[in-house]
Amino acid sequence: MLPPLRQPLQTLLQDAYNPGKLAFPSFEALVLSDQEAYAEKVRAALSRQTPAIRDFYDITAIANSGFDLTASDFVELVGRKLAADTGAQIDLSKGKQLALQERIQGELHGVLKTGESFTLDASWKILEVIAEKIQERGD
Repeated sequence: MLPPLRQPLQTLLQDAYNPGKLAFPSFEALVLSDQEAYAEKVRAALSRQTPAIRDFYDITAIANSGFDLTASDFVELVGRKLAADTGAQIDLSKGKQLALQERIQGELHGVLKTGESFTLDASWKILEVIAEKIQERGD
């Protein structure tokens, strides 16, 4: 929904015959903006029929990076994404929350760094604010 960005990319693979040189030259690719990628993550967390705890973990990480997930332009983009997905329904039910809570240990255990913990509460509260703003806007 937003224009793609041109981003330079390069491999980490080193040339075996020329130490210190890359195996392939850098190149440009079209990529989603951070705002669009984050909006897609929020859309998925709000509406995915089979909830994925990784979406909520990522939302917490995005919020911790300083990105304002409740900014009006961002919420408007999420609303547009939900509207474009004809089958999408916002689901922040207690049943979904309980299902996600049960998945934390099994699905995030290998992702969390040593000593890192994750609680669903922070991302759930952010999504509640976003859902409320979308509903107020009528998106």
